[in-house]
Amino acid sequence: MSVAKLGRKCQHCGVEKTPQWRAGPDGPKTLCNACGVRYKSGRLVPEYRPANSPTFSSKLHSNSHRKVVEMRRQKQMMGLLVAKPMDKG
Repeated sequence: MSVAKLGRKCQHCGVEKTPQWRAGPDGPKTLCNACGVRYKSGRLVPEYRPANSPTFSSKLHSNSHRKVVEMRRQKQMMGLLVAKPMDKG
């Protein structure tokens, strides 16, 4: 029986085909191999997507940890810039 017939989909990135299904926050076999490895190491964040994911957008996601960290830092800076004027008055 193939994975596609089971209708399994990664709960993080939406991939339907992977060499191995891994455990995630929702239980066993809920994440694709790439997301499962990142989840286990504590690095699965919303900005991470495997490049072959159907939900991958280069403006919102990356499959490089360094780029993900950079994207998160930029988001924080933008958040701080937006929050400062609101805090002052």
